[in-house]
Amino acid sequence: TRPRAHRHESRLSRKSDAKRKQAEASQQAAAERRQGALEQAAEKRFNERKHLVVALGEHVYLRLQDKAPIGLGHCVIEPIEHVPSHVEAAEEVATEARNFQKCLVRMFAARGAQLVFLEQHLRLGSAGLPSRDTMAIECIPLPARDAAAAPGYFKKAILECDEEWSQHKKIYDTGGCVRGTVPAGFSYFAVSFALQAGYAHVVEDEAEWNTDFGRETVEGLIEFDGAGIPLKRRPPLPFEEMRSRVVDFGKAFEPYDWTQQLS
Repeated sequence: TRPRAHRHESRLSRKSDAKRKQAEASQQAAAERRQGALEQAAEKRFNERKHLVVALGEHVYLRLQDKAPIGLGHCVIEPIEHVPSHVEAAEEVATEARNFQKCLVRMFAARGAQLVFLEQHLRLGSAGLPSRDTMAIECIPLPARDAAAAPGYFKKAILECDEEWSQHKKIYDTGGCVRGTVPAGFSYFAVSFALQAGYAHVVEDEAEWNTDFGRETVEGLIEFDGAGIPLKRRPPLPFEEMRSRVVDFGKAFEPYDWTQQLS
């Protein structure tokens, strides 16, 4: 009976191995499909925004914000390929993003303004599936008076936001860079003040999080005319006006543009 039992155990083991290999192959195929979809989404996103691009690096580009910009200098730093967040970005992507930030800080400092950088990373999309959104760092210039008040204003807003009970600290001091403060795999909001100081907040309940939090906080600080109107309900700027703004911003940014060294 022992040989028969052994043969039975061997058949069960082979079936178990076959099922495990089939499951692994299925997971691998699903991961490849998702990666392919992310790459297609990134290519589509870049093509749709080409007319807004001011400067192009090897991994990252700088473009003007076309969705209800807060002032003429409101711009966005984004990766060319799909990158979930600044925290999870490869070193070469993070370095190029930092280069753009440094150049923008110098450019606006020469004009008597200071920059606030905002990033929001949400892991889930509207249907509860993994988000296809890519890293985006909003760059908003503020007059000196508003910039001086911004750290205290944002700290108060973060401490008063969303979850009453949470596993994480309500607010993290980032020193101006969220990398190394928030672990990979978490949803978060981060704000930096001219790369000198900053805060981060881990978003634990995305359903309760206000996705316009960063912009609404800036608009409240500067008493922006459109404050209180949801971003989705604001009309887009005409194409010709945006094109003119891109040309003007490009000329102003050129003396500070680190990507000139690539050519």
